[in-house]
Amino acid sequence: MILMKAIFITGQSNRRCCQLSPKQKKIADFLEEEGVSVAPFNFPYDSQMNVYHETNLLNASLSNTLQYFLSRKPHFEKQYRAQVIKQFEQYGYCIVMAGSCGLELLNNLHLPVKLLKNMHVIAYGPVARTLPKTQVTMIQGRNDWLSKLFFKEVDYLVDCGHMDYLESTEILNVLQQVICSIKKNQMNNIHEKCT
Repeated sequence: MILMKAIFITGQSNRRCCQLSPKQKKIADFLEEEGVSVAPFNFPYDSQMNVYHETNLLNASLSNTLQYFLSRKPHFEKQYRAQVIKQFEQYGYCIVMAGSCGLELLNNLHLPVKLLKNMHVIAYGPVARTLPKTQVTMIQGRNDWLSKLFFKEVDYLVDCGHMDYLESTEILNVLQQVICSIKKNQMNNIHEKCT
């Protein structure tokens, strides 16, 4: 079976760190139990950055909003594309956990088709102008007014707001279903290549 790895891409609430938050670590633990290895860092995947620490909601919101808009500028792709490609190329198949504006960041990196073919994006609370040209599962909270401004139709609705996805037990069920489907598709692809 193809090695599956999961990697988070979200806006940086604190621009000085990219380690997984405690909520992301809980999801990472769940994914590990499902047989998916999880990268220990979030975007921009720089292990030299400071360790995670909580940021107040106002500062986090401002930082994410700024990063959302700055990601549309050419310097964003120039600054981050090579290191993101290097990170993603390490994996046979990649599940990209795109939270909120992480979907917009992913789009604005303009990743090569080769990488996009080997990934499945799970977008929770998606905030983006468009979807990437790869497989995407969209999860939206019934009370997530921000995500609803960007996407009217999604694959799954769950009971949460924009800040609560990683605490939702419903999202665990969705992740389990998606991972099971990916594994099944991989097995079918391997079987087709062997026959």
